[in-house]
Amino acid sequence: MLPSDALAALSAAPFLRCVDPSEAEELIRAAKVRHYQPREQVWTEGDPIPGIIFNTSGLSRVFLEGEPEAQVTITTLWPGEVPPGSVLQRAEWASNAVAVSPVVQATIPSSAFYAACTRTPALARQVLQELLSSLYRRYAWEMDLRMVPLKRRLLMLFGRMADVVGTPTSQGILLDFPLTQQIAAHLTWVKRDHAGRILKELTEEGYLIDRPCFRWLVPDRQRPGSIHRLPVED
Repeated sequence: MLPSDALAALSAAPFLRCVDPSEAEELIRAAKVRHYQPREQVWTEGDPIPGIIFNTSGLSRVFLEGEPEAQVTITTLWPGEVPPGSVLQRAEWASNAVAVSPVVQATIPSSAFYAACTRTPALARQVLQELLSSLYRRYAWEMDLRMVPLKRRLLMLFGRMADVVGTPTSQGILLDFPLTQQIAAHLTWVKRDHAGRILKELTEEGYLIDRPCFRWLVPDRQRPGSIHRLPVED
């Protein structure tokens, strides 16, 4: 039996909304769910892909691995996304991924998916269309980030994390997982010292509030220092 949050996320998947409800129920019943904690490896290059995989909640950092100075973050995954390549049976991941926040991942086994495609031939096309749409959304988000100065880039990133994986409190939205300067640097494609300097400025200006154990509080939208009132320049 799937947890209710994973069940709701899978039920809302765009390609499942396009098929017969009974077919969607069969696929959801076949799904398997895994939970990952921050800094836990979500997948490693060479791992077999057992089916269609969804991040139903949480944030992962996907990166190319090599020499330490050559590590390059290539994307972040957001809830509901179909990771690239996951529709290919026995294929290999093209990259590695580590959980940034707690992550819930659901997998529809290949056997169940192929059986559904036999009954509903249009299903494979719908999955491919959703994959391409998610790739486009992620590419557009990354290009938006890369085009702005670092201060705005960090605020956009923290704002989106607050909206997607934050925990509401009376003071604002809490990012209740360890988010170090190094992780923030990876997610914004800069050196740790540069990210640390700007994060310090943002806390001094009231856009972010640091909490123990590398947690962060994002002030609510009504406050003068709200993260949603973005500064124009670095």
